[in-house]
Amino acid sequence: MTTSTMTSCGSSMSDTDAIPGPQSSITKKRKTRCCRSIDRMEISKYFSIKEEEAAKEMNISKSKLKRVKKEMGISRWPYRRLEALNQELKEVRDLIHTSKDPSNDSDVAIVETTSQANNNLTQLCEQEKILQRSIDLIYQMPNIIVNQSNENIKEICFKTQRISLNNLLNL
Repeated sequence: MTTSTMTSCGSSMSDTDAIPGPQSSITKKRKTRCCRSIDRMEISKYFSIKEEEAAKEMNISKSKLKRVKKEMGISRWPYRRLEALNQELKEVRDLIHTSKDPSNDSDVAIVETTSQANNNLTQLCEQEKILQRSIDLIYQMPNIIVNQSNENIKEICFKTQRISLNNLLNL
């Protein structure tokens, strides 16, 4: 089976047509590369790094990665959104660590009661869980970053957590 291609002059040329010139016995063949298939699980492993670096890690070109991304329905690479959520998660974990270990806070003159400290710690732990769920949600549904802000994503995770808790209590 021969396929026709357009030459730079605009004329049609099939895959087996001879190239004009001194070496007319050489035939022009289309170069096709055999490329491995990339699934959604494999591509999601690289969401935490930049798109260019992900392409290098997967040993494919950035264009091929963009094509695969488009075929999977991923319109934007979620690296920057994940980076922002990871930074926020790190800050919350640092706050949890400092609230558990009051010896690090020697500059603080105000002493909180234990109930207030426990309440703050509980809120921070809750916030940590929501942030982690938000990150997991982006890995599962990377297109959510197109329509939703980080705050909306966290709210979605908070609501789904409440819904699942209510469903467990109703069982």
